[in-house]
Amino acid sequence: MRSLSAVASPPVKSLSFRWQLTLFILMICGVTLSLAFVGLYLSEVRQIDNDVRSRLEKTELLVTENLARLLEQNPEATDLQLASLGVDSQIAAAAVFTPDGKLLARYVRSGAHEVIPPAPKGLANRLFDARRLGVVWNPINADTRNLGVLYLKAEQSEADAERIRNMLRGSIIIFAGAAFLA
Repeated sequence: MRSLSAVASPPVKSLSFRWQLTLFILMICGVTLSLAFVGLYLSEVRQIDNDVRSRLEKTELLVTENLARLLEQNPEATDLQLASLGVDSQIAAAAVFTPDGKLLARYVRSGAHEVIPPAPKGLANRLFDARRLGVVWNPINADTRNLGVLYLKAEQSEADAERIRNMLRGSIIIFAGAAFLA
């Protein structure tokens, strides 16, 4: 009759030393490669987020300059050309508010389901929304006068998403090849 400990023993102990060593090497390679790929993925996502933020800042500077000139001439202008932001596939939504929070103009990229939030109160300086990367509120100033507030929201472009998919596909291929060789 078998003892209870023999029945409950793990199946790895019943393998030869050679197979136990092979499984151990495979496990070490798997864990090491997994950690390397997680680090690569996080680094790539951080780089893409930095790229999104950089492009958003450049767009913001150009739009703010143009809006400042238009709002100096007519502070209540509602014919602001925000639709021109449609050439940048990253911009999902934009809006211009008066200093007291009244919406003057808005843009939402076709196909995007964005809701323009109300303007924050007492915005004196540029503000990135820390909860959502790619959202910026920027005061529109001319000299020392506050002419309004610009809201911009950017998203990852399809090229950025494809970049991550390619990195993940390559990682899986490398992982499978290394597991086979191990």
